[in-house]
Amino acid sequence: MTEQPYSIPRFVAMMLLAFAGLAACVHFLNESSIQSITRAQALSSAEHLSRRIATEVADLENILAGQNPSKQSQQQLRAVAMTEDMVKFNLYNKQGDSVVRLDDSGQDPNPNTPLKHHNPDVLEALTDGQAKSVIKEATNDGTSGSDVLVEAYVPVVQAGRTLGIISVYVDQTQLDSRLRSQLSRQNLLIVAFSLLGFAVPAIGVFLRTRQKQIADKKIAYLAQFDVLTNLLNRKTFESNLSECLLESGKANKRVALHFLDLDFFKAINDNFGHAFGDELLKQFSARLKENLRPGDIAARFGGDEFVIAQTGLDSIEDLADATRKLYGNMILPLQIMGKNLIPSVSMGTAMYPENGIDTSILLHCADIALYVVKGQGRNGHRFFEPSYNQARLRRTDLEFLVRKNVVSRNFELAYQPYYSLKTGRLEGFEALLRMRDTHGNFVSPAEFVPVAEDLGLISEIGAWVLNTACSFAKDWPSDVKLSVNLSSVQFKKKTACPSVLQALKDSGLDPSRLVLEITESVLLADVDDVRQQIQVLNSYGAELAMDDFGTGYSSLSYILRLQFDRLKIDRSFITQMSSGDESARKIVETIISLGHTMKMLVTAEGVETEEQAFMLQAMGCDQVQGFLFSKPVEPAQVSNVIMKAFVNTELSGHHALEHAVEEAAVSRDVRDASQVTA
Repeated sequence: MTEQPYSIPRFVAMMLLAFAGLAACVHFLNESSIQSITRAQALSSAEHLSRRIATEVADLENILAGQNPSKQSQQQLRAVAMTEDMVKFNLYNKQGDSVVRLDDSGQDPNPNTPLKHHNPDVLEALTDGQAKSVIKEATNDGTSGSDVLVEAYVPVVQAGRTLGIISVYVDQTQLDSRLRSQLSRQNLLIVAFSLLGFAVPAIGVFLRTRQKQIADKKIAYLAQFDVLTNLLNRKTFESNLSECLLESGKANKRVALHFLDLDFFKAINDNFGHAFGDELLKQFSARLKENLRPGDIAARFGGDEFVIAQTGLDSIEDLADATRKLYGNMILPLQIMGKNLIPSVSMGTAMYPENGIDTSILLHCADIALYVVKGQGRNGHRFFEPSYNQARLRRTDLEFLVRKNVVSRNFELAYQPYYSLKTGRLEGFEALLRMRDTHGNFVSPAEFVPVAEDLGLISEIGAWVLNTACSFAKDWPSDVKLSVNLSSVQFKKKTACPSVLQALKDSGLDPSRLVLEITESVLLADVDDVRQQIQVLNSYGAELAMDDFGTGYSSLSYILRLQFDRLKIDRSFITQMSSGDESARKIVETIISLGHTMKMLVTAEGVETEEQAFMLQAMGCDQVQGFLFSKPVEPAQVSNVIMKAFVNTELSGHHALEHAVEEAAVSRDVRDASQVTA
């Protein structure tokens, strides 16, 4: 940042210069006044002496005519010479000859000296006929400074006639000293009043000017930099990047443009506070700066998004090496407020000129590469590839569809039944959210639910699912339960409890028939806060089930603290188990044993073969859910599923499962036949 004009040192210098000028003016006026007064006083003394000589010396005219003075005249002249403030005086005749020359002792040190060889000022006074004075300075003793003498030239007039000239040296040292002392005090008053009258308003003007300059400087800074991190802002970065690309093109160099994102930054803010999040952003930015090479530029685009342009790269290999080194340094541990944190960083990279030669295109490509990294689980790096455009377009379409359906309430619900492995009875339905695209085809929840969560719309969608499903299930048989999934975002935003309570109140559904399924990702949030919300949900009378158990972040301590009623085994374990994976089989056995030890029902989802069903029955699994028994059905078909389930005679043990499998096979044959006929 350059130094602004009117800085404090410059202002002080200007003030000192102004006062120096004022002091010089005052000094000049003082000197002029002192000289005028001393000269006037000297002339007055000289005129007084001239009158005394003209009246007291009887033979004055004869003396000026060249005669020697009488003894009486000599005495009178000596008496005049002894005057207190007179040093010496000379008498000159009309021809300019010195006739008498006396000092303050009354002695004539050099009589009869021709005037024209002594002082030309006397001749001027004779010619003009006017009194005049000249200030003289004479060193007295070499130690106490200079005496101030004034030489006055006054015509000697008697009876109206000018007889000659008297030259008087008057000592004005004391008068000069008194005048200077008085004027010094006056000067101090002048300076004081000047300070009040000039300096104070000047300081006020300076302060106002300084404040405006600081504000202008701050505005200029804010227009170019991010306040929190001191990195460039987006506008400045894009401008600088354009220049970098132009220079790189001329030099035949490559540029690597990186989009970086701090993963789970919102969760960090929620869990540790905004002060912790701000400190993380500052230290992350400082690390970015440490990794900048000469010519590189970095910016914060907002939130937890950062961009770096690495310039001056000679080859693709250099670009790859620089990128690898940068990413490796950005994921090193950080010390934030006494906590060790290993940042999870997603980074997408676009290359100049391979991916584009324009700033906006390169930023777009790097952003797409970043999106791919985040879509693949975050905490990684990808170079942009043309095929990534399709994924980005798909994301844009999904965002549009989700927003549109939230407004129009065009989401749909399907219901998948789950059965008891011991009795074969229908025990409940899981409500599954469905969304169609513009062509009427279903979009996988695995695609659109994360988008809804990123858009911050999942709480609103979740409330709609709860209300719709609870109202629909109210008229089911009392022993048929309804399972509904809750998003971890609903717990983070603390909307889960209010949504459940409102749905139960509006629908009139018995809370004991409601099973709330929660994925293990909810444990990313504050466990104590989640536990409090789960306790509230339990107080409503609803059951809690941990969905997809074993695939996320759970531990035995979480299971003990959060008081779940059910465990659901993820379908991936069921698939691996049936393929002969012994490890998967042991995991399934362990989960079932764990659930029973903690007095929880265990449900296996994704059961698609008879082999899987019988293996689970042998392990003691309580419930099964999957395509072997039924795919998710539309709301209109739910009543048929319920009716068929209760028409069949209840069986027990192994025969119950065989009967359920047979019924499922018959149902599949009927569906296949209807499709062939159609």
